[in-house]
Amino acid sequence: MKFIAWGQPLHTGTHSYIHNAYRKAFERMGHESYHLDENDDVSNMSFNDAIFLTIGTHDKNIPITNDAKYILHNCDDSKYDQIKPENKIILQVYTTDSAEGTERYKEQELEKIDDLAYWSNKERTLYQTWGTDLFPEEIDTEYKPNLNKKAVWCGTILGGFHGNVNEINKFRFAAEREGYQFDFFRPGSTSFEQNRTIVKNNELAPALNGAWQKEKHYVPCRIYKNISYGSLGITNNKAVYDLLKEQVIYSENEEELIDIYLSMSPEKRKEMFESSCQLVKEKHTYVNRVGAVLKCL
Repeated sequence: MKFIAWGQPLHTGTHSYIHNAYRKAFERMGHESYHLDENDDVSNMSFNDAIFLTIGTHDKNIPITNDAKYILHNCDDSKYDQIKPENKIILQVYTTDSAEGTERYKEQELEKIDDLAYWSNKERTLYQTWGTDLFPEEIDTEYKPNLNKKAVWCGTILGGFHGNVNEINKFRFAAEREGYQFDFFRPGSTSFEQNRTIVKNNELAPALNGAWQKEKHYVPCRIYKNISYGSLGITNNKAVYDLLKEQVIYSENEEELIDIYLSMSPEKRKEMFESSCQLVKEKHTYVNRVGAVLKCL
């Protein structure tokens, strides 16, 4: 089977890393895997038994054929009308809008298939969170703290309605008051290996959501990544706290997070990290996410 992540070349946007993580997971499972876009010549490529993953902002020139299957994220559905329903699924991120008991849950006849993962056969839609880009065997669950009085933010920083800059700055100012140096590393500014090393070799690496994401219980891939890279989980999102069985530092008041961390004993930090890391290793890699996609598709 071929897997093709279509659109948004690597390092050109946040979703490019999700495409790359899916590609790596399919490749690890023994499938031919590609990351292509509108500028690639695919005229001599066969799409029999292929699976495409694409996003609506970057699906220009994607080959459309009933010989292939499609995983569609925020796409214009009309563009794919000619595809048989059984050959496509819609992939969405879990939020409280699709939680049990909501109107969407009832209307789409959603079925829970895992923690924060729901499938609607009626609407051919899968709601789930993202994951870490490491494979299970790459994750070391032993806590090895680096107490260097540095905090790092590796990830997207945004203002506006969906932004997180205010929340990051609240944590930053509180950490700096306690003598921590705070450094920012935006997507694409470091390699995958450098990103992992930065998180692993510094004391604090929070994964903070903006107000909208907190309200909607949007779980960021950053929390999974930071834990799998070796950092104790720090979150302002109740959904993350519940999903990881309360084994992360949590407060919706970002200024309190540093105080909670400093009040903990080394033994408690070790216990929390190793418990949460084991959960990420078992349930929140892209091996898990691909498994859910293939089951539904």
